[in-house]
Amino acid sequence: MILDDDHAGVYTFEYDHFEVVESCGHLSLRVQRNSGARGKVIIPYKTRDGTASGDVHFEHKEGELVFDDNQTEAFIEIGVIDTEQYERCDNFFIELGEPQWVKKMSDLNRIQERFHRRMEKKRAASITNLADSDDAMSTGLQGSFGAHLAPPGAEGGLTDRIKNRLSALMGGSGGSASSVGTDSNKDGKENQLMLTEQQAEIAELGKPRLGQYKKCQITIKESKEFQSIVDRMLKTANTRLMLGTSSWREQFSEALTVSAGDGDDDGEEDAGSTDGSIDKEAAEPSCREYVMHVISVPWKLMFATIPPTDYWGGWACFIVSIIMIGVLTALIGDLASQFGCWVGLKDAVTAITFVALGTSVPDTFASMVAAVQDKYADSSIGNVTGSNGVNVFLGIGIAWTMAAIVHFFRGTKFIVNPGTLAFSVTIFCIEAVICITLIVLRRQSWLGGGELGGPVKFKVFTAGIMVSLWVFYIGMSSLESYCIIDGF
Repeated sequence: MILDDDHAGVYTFEYDHFEVVESCGHLSLRVQRNSGARGKVIIPYKTRDGTASGDVHFEHKEGELVFDDNQTEAFIEIGVIDTEQYERCDNFFIELGEPQWVKKMSDLNRIQERFHRRMEKKRAASITNLADSDDAMSTGLQGSFGAHLAPPGAEGGLTDRIKNRLSALMGGSGGSASSVGTDSNKDGKENQLMLTEQQAEIAELGKPRLGQYKKCQITIKESKEFQSIVDRMLKTANTRLMLGTSSWREQFSEALTVSAGDGDDDGEEDAGSTDGSIDKEAAEPSCREYVMHVISVPWKLMFATIPPTDYWGGWACFIVSIIMIGVLTALIGDLASQFGCWVGLKDAVTAITFVALGTSVPDTFASMVAAVQDKYADSSIGNVTGSNGVNVFLGIGIAWTMAAIVHFFRGTKFIVNPGTLAFSVTIFCIEAVICITLIVLRRQSWLGGGELGGPVKFKVFTAGIMVSLWVFYIGMSSLESYCIIDGF
């Protein structure tokens, strides 16, 4: 709807979110022009990746929308690529840039007509005799100029002077003030009268600008037919083919068998084969794999006692695995405490060193694998925060809740001596703020452009800071535990 015929327009998408089906092939987005449609305006636009990648899930596009005079809408055409892979949904974004007002010569003609109309009104009102005196007038265009109104038939009259002044203004020269005025000086001198600030602001409002929705999100959904087919296949599929084992015999057999790994050895074998492929079963284990097998056999046999995944629909495996994790965690904690006693360390120092390493190293390797395999850093960093959340809320929470209940029924108070906890937690919180700040700064392009990865120098720099924070935390907490420095 056009509200002001003298305004260049406000440009916006209809909505800030759209949903399309992957099999649709293309998407047409309408950009509306409201509150005026004067002049020719060019609006740049571009697509930006979200979970969907350009030229993989959609056609990356960067171009310009052209709105001619009195045109109120234009369309952006985006191609949607059917990847033929099952994906619930992906999204990407389309952004509008700042509008560019392209002035045309029709604006000059309109300005000249306004001058002539004003001249006729002044003649009718007998304000001045235009045949005997010169008047200087200008319009409310951005910038300022003076127009000398010559008598009819005189050379260098109104049109030539306006054209000379507008020739520079047509290029979009900036300025916050405009000028209008009359000059009745009989000596032929031109005077300019500037507009007030309020009038200049009103003139600025006539420029084209972006509206409410200058960016919209596009969600690509899987087609309902394909999604229903995959869901039915998952429900009716033989889950035993996707799960691990079906009997204890198979588990113990795998635990005692030395098998070739899937790492670099495969690449070497493939490179040495004539046909580019080799049977994995025919590959011989390396010396390193034999050594690792001997070291890990006790652990393999221990975990082989867990019920196979076929029993009770996998629930037996899940429950026993949770119990096994709890037993091993307690065992590692006791062994670490005993080792601390052997070397003469206090329990507080043992807890933040050996016990923490024993329980956190598996999480560290899990985060490393997630960082290498996943596209985003969510899994790797989320694994760390999730693991600590389980330790704090479940590990401490359940144990202390059970102890509080027991003491309640016994009629005693459950009190835990904090010891050096306040100092240690304070150091940890300060370093956590530094760590989060570093992760946020890593998103900047001059520091790699992401939380993880990037150039080697940025990765080494970030890793060095993180290791330094850990060493500083261990050192300060240990010094405070042995009363070398004062805590609080």
